[in-house]
Amino acid sequence: MLWKFNPLAIPADRELAAKVRTTLNDMVRGMLDAGTIQDWGIYADSSGGYALWDDEGDNEAKMILTLGTAAGMMPFVTCDVRPVLDIDQSRASIR
Repeated sequence: MLWKFNPLAIPADRELAAKVRTTLNDMVRGMLDAGTIQDWGIYADSSGGYALWDDEGDNEAKMILTLGTAAGMMPFVTCDVRPVLDIDQSRASIR
């Protein structure tokens, strides 16, 4: 999942913006600790970043759980979610 901050939803006031970002970081830490996502990163320019999770073979159920959790971050972030195939899945999809 690629995500980016929605500049229209982030407060202009620096202190309020810091509170929003801290809250979002706390949510991400909770998702990492719970295993909802396995990796998370933010671009050096702080415009957005990525989150990765393993669907554990049940991509629909895991995606619903992860998207449900990520929905709590809206409207502060927007997300672009796309499944990724490993090499074996890619080869199987060609057959």
